Amino acid sequence: MRPRLVGDVVDAVQGVAETVHALPRAAGHVVRAATASAGVAGHDQPLPPGLIIPVPGRGEMFVRDTHPQGGGERGTLLLLHGWLAASDTNWWSLYEPLRQAGWRVLAVDARGHGRGLRAHGAFRLADCAEDCAALLRVLAPGPVVVVGYSMGGAIAQILAHRDPEMVRGLVLVATAAEWRAAPQLRAAWYLMGAMQLGWRLTPRRTWSELMNLMYGGKAPKWFAGELARGAPWDIAEAGREMGRYDARGWLREVRVPAAVVATNHDVLVPISRQRTLARALGAPVIEIDAGHLVALTNPRQLNGAIQGALEIVAPASRSRRRGTKRSPPAPIVLARGDHGEDVADAQRLLSAAGDSCGQIDGIFGPATAAAVSRFQSAKRLRVTGRIDRATWTALFGVPRSRVRAARAELPPEKFDPPELLVL
Repeated sequence: MRPRLVGDVVDAVQGVAETVHALPRAAGHVVRAATASAGVAGHDQPLPPGLIIPVPGRGEMFVRDTHPQGGGERGTLLLLHGWLAASDTNWWSLYEPLRQAGWRVLAVDARGHGRGLRAHGAFRLADCAEDCAALLRVLAPGPVVVVGYSMGGAIAQILAHRDPEMVRGLVLVATAAEWRAAPQLRAAWYLMGAMQLGWRLTPRRTWSELMNLMYGGKAPKWFAGELARGAPWDIAEAGREMGRYDARGWLREVRVPAAVVATNHDVLVPISRQRTLARALGAPVIEIDAGHLVALTNPRQLNGAIQGALEIVAPASRSRRRGTKRSPPAPIVLARGDHGEDVADAQRLLSAAGDSCGQIDGIFGPATAAAVSRFQSAKRLRVTGRIDRATWTALFGVPRSRVRAARAELPPEKFDPPELLVL
């Protein structure tokens, strides 16, 4: 009992230290977003069609669906938002990029959030997961890749554990396997519930101006109103439920392909807990220099990270060219200073091969050059830091299974941070 108590104390102290260390950087991301001269790309894009779906035993559920008649050559994504938010406020800037990447995108609001179900009884993450499973049974899109952000990540883990036949893969963003071990995290979730009540007492115009500032003067007109849709009592209870969440006892039983997008300036979910989640799942990690609010402060960065994670979990080559062998592109040489989609493709392949190259942003900078050099050295190629024909060929020859980190053999309460950092 005493070693466990000592471990909890050490863990709590580490969590506080990480939070203090991340706080100024997280604040910096918010300030930069507010002072940026350019707005969010696609801010004027229409939202995907919104459907009201009768779900037996659940009620009527609201879902965004980019392909109401079916479709999506790469398959279907199910987007699960974070606490206090709703699908549109969390994902609106990513709907169109993901659709253009070949996905059918479904997004559903959790209970008490946005247009989500207003069910009787206490808020439970497990009930939210079952809501998603029931909706998928009605829509029948086949196995989906679930992208869960913060609270949505916890719901995604439960869904993959309870209904693995419905889940093709997991992309978990800014989330963890538990929030109950560290008292400062439980306190944070309770505090955020009180803040949400305070937000509701704030005049709507103040909200609108704040959101407009956050998006460099380009926030959608509907944004502030959407934030006010949630049921305060459900959202407060959701915060308490997150403080109780602990998947360490069963997470290793989840066998679907997974990738973790970790925000390394996160105040609410310390980076060590995000790495521990990846270790438990045997999943590669994509680390980005962002805070917990990356969906607000830098959606383009988040989109790049999620697209990279999807390439690992459900590669486009597998979806679009089933049964065909991948072949290298034309022998274009890439070097430092280059930018564009060819560079982004190379970064995705380096990530799949297990070499950290920073974020997938289509910019050939020092981190990408270093990753290329490491890859060339490992493949016994001439180390130049440039991507020539031989390097392209080697990149396309790396088996996708090589990106899987070894599953942890330690007891669930002793997971170490993952040894593999992909991005």
